[in-house]
Amino acid sequence: MMTRPSPAGTKGSGKRKGDSQGLSPVAIAGVIAVSAVALAAWYFWSGDDRVAETLELQKKVLADGVSPRQQQVALDRIIRNIDTMSPDDVQEIRDAIVSELRDVHERSIDAYFSAPLAEKQAVLDRAIDREAVLSELRFAVGNNSFGGRRRRPPKPAAAAVDKKPETASVSDAEKELARQRRELAKKYYDALQTRATQRGVELSIRR
Repeated sequence: MMTRPSPAGTKGSGKRKGDSQGLSPVAIAGVIAVSAVALAAWYFWSGDDRVAETLELQKKVLADGVSPRQQQVALDRIIRNIDTMSPDDVQEIRDAIVSELRDVHERSIDAYFSAPLAEKQAVLDRAIDREAVLSELRFAVGNNSFGGRRRRPPKPAAAAVDKKPETASVSDAEKELARQRRELAKKYYDALQTRATQRGVELSIRR
């Protein structure tokens, strides 16, 4: 004897209540909150890492002996890092670049005057080529100049107004060294400008 088929809607033929429903609003809100917290934590925890990496990269692109390809890869990474940084972090990078450029320029001056005559032009060419990298760094940090603001020197303490003869003589010696250094820098930048004109390059180095 054949059994009668079960009518529609009986056990085994229907869907359980709630099978077609998605996540509840409470669950969705929880997922969003957890994601936001995770994203914020990643941003703040990785900020220092990006700053440290960028500082190392900017030293690399300004160093001698780095190929144009390596410089471009480093510059692209710097731009990506800075795009995700806070204004304070960008300012830290900008200040570091200003300091590094001063050191690089000082080393270039020393290298120029210590180099044999036949190698002086190569020193100048490296400095000129570095200018293209500097332009890229300016673009990366969104600043047209790395000159920085001049800070007013602190006022001398009352006790230091009356200088002893020994202190005055040391100060005079330091002033003389500074004067000699300025003369060397002027000769270097004059030679640099002459070489840049020969190559048809416009310099933006500030003396």
